[in-house]
Amino acid sequence: MKILIISCWYPSDEAPSQGMFVHEHAKAMVAAGIEVRVLHFYTYPSRELYRRDVFSEVRDGIMVYHVQVYSRFHKAALLMKNHLGKHLASVMDTILDEFDPDLLHAHVVFQAGIMARRMSRIFEIPYVITEHWSGLDWFSKAVHMPVGQARRAYRNAAGVSSVSEFLAGRMREYMRVEREIEIIPNVVDTELFRPGRADENPDGSKAANGGGINPVRLLCVTSFGKGRKVTKRPELLVGALALMPDDERGNYHITIAGAGDGLEEFQRLVAENNLKGQFDIAGFTPREKLAEMMRHADALVHPTEIETFGVVAAEALCCGLPCVVSNRGALPDLVTHGENGLLVPENTPEAWMEAFRSISGLINISNKRQISQEISKIVSYQAVGSRWKTWFKSLPLSSY
Repeated sequence: MKILIISCWYPSDEAPSQGMFVHEHAKAMVAAGIEVRVLHFYTYPSRELYRRDVFSEVRDGIMVYHVQVYSRFHKAALLMKNHLGKHLASVMDTILDEFDPDLLHAHVVFQAGIMARRMSRIFEIPYVITEHWSGLDWFSKAVHMPVGQARRAYRNAAGVSSVSEFLAGRMREYMRVEREIEIIPNVVDTELFRPGRADENPDGSKAANGGGINPVRLLCVTSFGKGRKVTKRPELLVGALALMPDDERGNYHITIAGAGDGLEEFQRLVAENNLKGQFDIAGFTPREKLAEMMRHADALVHPTEIETFGVVAAEALCCGLPCVVSNRGALPDLVTHGENGLLVPENTPEAWMEAFRSISGLINISNKRQISQEISKIVSYQAVGSRWKTWFKSLPLSSY
């Protein structure tokens, strides 16, 4: 089987971590014996009026065709479907000279799903849509967005999938998707994200000094945003520690991996609460370094308002790391309270303070190998690739 992935979100030199989860799905398909090419398009802010770069590269053995537009009107350019469609159709001609896909696979309905429908009609190739996006609620209500086109793209696809049942529910609620939605989880590189060895007991449980760990080494992988669409809530960790007596705060040390426009504001908040000794801010962290940090941490803390899957939590679990997460979105599908982590019932400093106080007990009963094995059999390349292959074969492609 041959699949051409179409996505606005995909790693590139401009944005090395953007859409990494789509690239991981491509690698999972390859692991299952599927031939894959990728068509990536995006618009980037620039001082230039308009410039378009079209080029190809091989990334982890997968041929990727990039269509990158640079413009001071980059947001408007992404909405110009006829303009984008002409660019993509031209690149499709080049791709089809050497690759004859059985299926177009769009990741995220806006704009990839909309463009996949257009390419499907031009080149007579069926398409499917996989949804990852947490923004379907505001998108469905935005008068300037092509909501009708997105709904038609879902409706006319050969199949529709989602990375979680939670997100499938939002697709039904906000985008009126009334058809069957296949649930196929995101992927984790389980060779990279795996338990450490030096700090484990022979039975796989966490080594501890005198039955406890002091200070508890916590890791938070987040982004520092601003404005109405902020979803990650690292400031709750500051609020939780600020509520504690001074002698209790010293029991916790939090390393934060992440970047964003709101980083300076977060640093000010830490300083104002006299918590510089409890936080290390590592900034943007490559995946290889992040996996190493997970292997040396005692637990992941992940305050968030929404997760359509929770890749960071899945990666941490693959490392055998218990996860303390907000009881939001799809996270309860990954984290079982009291077993491989804790679900914090409310996003308040008080609720997170109580969660902090339960972490040491959780660490002492956690079996890292067991945590890793249970999640790895669901999210590994082999597991997800097999799911894709089975689903693709079940689709009624002959009717398109």
